[in-house]
Amino acid sequence: MTRDIVVPILLMLLAVPAQPQQAASAAATRNLETLVGKDDWARLPVRLQELNSDLRSHGLHDFPGATGKMLTGYKYGEYYDWDIYFENLYLSYYGVSDYDLTNLKVFLDRQQPDGFISRTIGITYPKPTQMFKPFMAQLVVLSAKQTAIVTIGSVETTTPDCRST
Repeated sequence: MTRDIVVPILLMLLAVPAQPQQAASAAATRNLETLVGKDDWARLPVRLQELNSDLRSHGLHDFPGATGKMLTGYKYGEYYDWDIYFENLYLSYYGVSDYDLTNLKVFLDRQQPDGFISRTIGITYPKPTQMFKPFMAQLVVLSAKQTAIVTIGSVETTTPDCRST
């Protein structure tokens, strides 16, 4: 079971370049191929195409109050705190930053007067008493690394260009 979870994450983070000019080294690619196995490695390009097609077809939704499409890996339109980080991290390997902050802004707009932010937005599996975890900061950092500009609410900040790090 652990291998089923770890291997796709390793494939996403190591084998697929974050940006076209930042390809993984040949040694890292060979090591990952050895770890995964030749059969699974050979199936990877097709599986990534399927995944990207699923994201385009089922992963983008309109949502009241959102400034653009909301990203989710669920067809039924549920939004989870940590999922939005990992889904956007995956897309960052293709140079896509369009959805980095869309979901986060909607989560922040739903903050309660006492500071509480629910870890889900949606109707299928609401978790109104579970707090949003530290993925907010990671989403902002991811966006800053990709775009060098972070805008939340009416505040826009230009960050040092850290996309090459």
